[in-house]
Amino acid sequence: MKNLITLLFLFISVSLLGSEIVSGEIIYSDNTIKVEFKIPTIPISGDINFMKIQKGVKYRKNKNQDFITLLPGEAKEYNFKLLNQEIEMVSLLKDRPKKGKTSTSKERIFLRNIVRGEKMSFYKYYHISIYQTITNLYRVGDERPIFKKSTDEYCSGPSWYSYSSDMKAYFRDCNELIKRFKNNQFPWERAIDAAKFYNLECGK
Repeated sequence: MKNLITLLFLFISVSLLGSEIVSGEIIYSDNTIKVEFKIPTIPISGDINFMKIQKGVKYRKNKNQDFITLLPGEAKEYNFKLLNQEIEMVSLLKDRPKKGKTSTSKERIFLRNIVRGEKMSFYKYYHISIYQTITNLYRVGDERPIFKKSTDEYCSGPSWYSYSSDMKAYFRDCNELIKRFKNNQFPWERAIDAAKFYNLECGK
């Protein structure tokens, strides 16, 4: 009976998984191509499953072809429109070397671009956060702000627990922005405004 319930649960879970076929573009270093993407969606809500398309996205060049997977190391970015949203997914280096060390890792990830500025771009990283109470353990879909200066090969994402100090260290080249972090003008939920401020007011 237990096995039957487990199989039924798996069947329902799989049946709820959905996807949308949408038109879009893949941008390479030397050219851009028009394709169709198969975008996975989240059960019940129907929202785009960003956690999946960060790792890769299925596409085909025409309706007569099977879908194949585009990985983050294979293109500069891809874009499409779905649910009245213009989505841009940019390939970025995943891991910054730790201080005092060098890294040969070239592992990449697609991150959703929100702000594309001359001096700084702002992205979102989608992941699962785990929260524990005395009696329960919860897994919740979460978003993390990611910054990338145009002069930096790597992007940087602050920790929620040390957000203010991480940001003051990252933006040490802009005193006016540091003052605003000290005054809590750009809290976690307004991180995007820090990127906009940097593009407008810093490095003049």
